[in-house]
Amino acid sequence: MAGRPAAAAIRMAALAASLAASAACPAQARDVGARDCAAPVHAQGTNEALPKLAAKLKAGGPVAVAVVGTSRALPGGDSRSGRLLDDQFRAAWQRTFPRSPVELRSRIVPESEASRIVAEELPAVAAAGADLVLWHAGGADARGNESLKRFKNALTDGVRLLRKAGSEVLLVAPRQMPRSEGMVNMEPYQHYIEAVGDRLDVPVLRRHAILQHWIDSGMVDLTQAGSQAQRAELDFVHACMGMLIVDVLDRLAR
Repeated sequence: MAGRPAAAAIRMAALAASLAASAACPAQARDVGARDCAAPVHAQGTNEALPKLAAKLKAGGPVAVAVVGTSRALPGGDSRSGRLLDDQFRAAWQRTFPRSPVELRSRIVPESEASRIVAEELPAVAAAGADLVLWHAGGADARGNESLKRFKNALTDGVRLLRKAGSEVLLVAPRQMPRSEGMVNMEPYQHYIEAVGDRLDVPVLRRHAILQHWIDSGMVDLTQAGSQAQRAELDFVHACMGMLIVDVLDRLAR
């Protein structure tokens, strides 16, 4: 049992050092470590391909990636976790796709169900013409006990809207935080995201399964006492997620 607190202390020290370095040099991405951020392919998500992204990467040149989600699903870019996620995503992208610089656009909105995001946010995302849209969906719907039928229809309409504008889509299923288990049931919404992805041939990132793998393997402990320790664990999760998403895109765009 002594190994987990020791590992947590090491992670916290590494994150503190990287954050201090970032303050001195904001453009420098934090190095979390690819091995630490690994997750089995079956936990990462489904395997539907992204042929347009593959063609764009093969040809070289810039790629526009839009990230859409609520403030509960995504940390803001001006927050510590937001900087970690964005920096690790950009750094991993540059290593993986050196011929295709990424233009990362984030559209973080207040707590909103998928139907509202489709009506009020996605039209502007579609008009901007991103090559790929990472749509974090389901969390607000689960917390608001939204009708599953309405949720499914909103996902379908949103994917079709983005595709009509020429964008490919990666749906990102909501995570289940340990402290919220028993209060919010994410599972039906996670299931419907995968059902829509399967029907429309859209890949799904299983953020909940990835986080559960990290917890089960002892890499992450979100039950630690103290706000500083919990914050360090969440920072680590966001930094790793930024790196792992690029690994998933690399697999789907081959």
